[in-house]
Amino acid sequence: MKETVAETEYSVLKYDLLDVEMEAEIQNDTMDYNDNNVLSIKVNAKDSEGEQIEDTDELKVVERATVDLSALGGGVVEIDPELLAVTIAVKQGTSAGVKTLPITIYDVYNNEYKTDVKVTVTDRGKGSDFDWDEAVVYFAVTDRFFDGNSSNNDGGVPGSYDPDTNDGLNSSYHGGDFAGLTQKLDYLQDLGVNTIWITPIVENQTVANSVNDPVVKQAWGYTGYWTKDFTKIDAHLGTEAEFSALLDAAHAKGMKVMVDVVFHLLIKSTF
Repeated sequence: MKETVAETEYSVLKYDLLDVEMEAEIQNDTMDYNDNNVLSIKVNAKDSEGEQIEDTDELKVVERATVDLSALGGGVVEIDPELLAVTIAVKQGTSAGVKTLPITIYDVYNNEYKTDVKVTVTDRGKGSDFDWDEAVVYFAVTDRFFDGNSSNNDGGVPGSYDPDTNDGLNSSYHGGDFAGLTQKLDYLQDLGVNTIWITPIVENQTVANSVNDPVVKQAWGYTGYWTKDFTKIDAHLGTEAEFSALLDAAHAKGMKVMVDVVFHLLIKSTF
């Protein structure tokens, strides 16, 4: 606006200290380091004459907003002035307890308005030291991992074992087994692994030249994905006792074993 004083015209800038009320809330009152949460702000503003102010393109009540997440292991984070909401998280290792999060908004005149909101950080409370969300998983094709017991290499199926053959579908068993995994648990643990994911352990089909292709001499289900009988363990991988020994040894080291399962059967073509 402009005003004239003693015949001289001056530009006049009206600087208004807004009357701002802020309300901050957390979607969930409690959270742990595996959770995300939403912090939101509601702003009510009036001018110096008590008139309600609505956001327009010319006047934005909230030009900028921040929240200090230091209490959650973070830093100062910008809050979208349009949404007036932000996703927050807790850094692993943050102590449990009630945490105060300071919030600051800046109006169009760069005045600051402050408030805070509280959130309670809790322990995971899993009842165990093992946390699946933090698991370090190693995927092992059991037959290709390590041969711990050579007596089961052919699984009672002559011709199925050939550690030097792996030519496309001309693939044989290579001798890896439960005993081999058991013997290598220290090696895996030294890598930082606490969970071993292994291929299916069930008895598998054998296929020999099923499509009359001279290139495909023999293909064996060493991966465990050619299920024949879900109630039996593939003899190439070991016995039930050896599988049980693997589980016991892994658990004694605080490790878990996941077993892959594929629910389909291989259908032998007769074309």
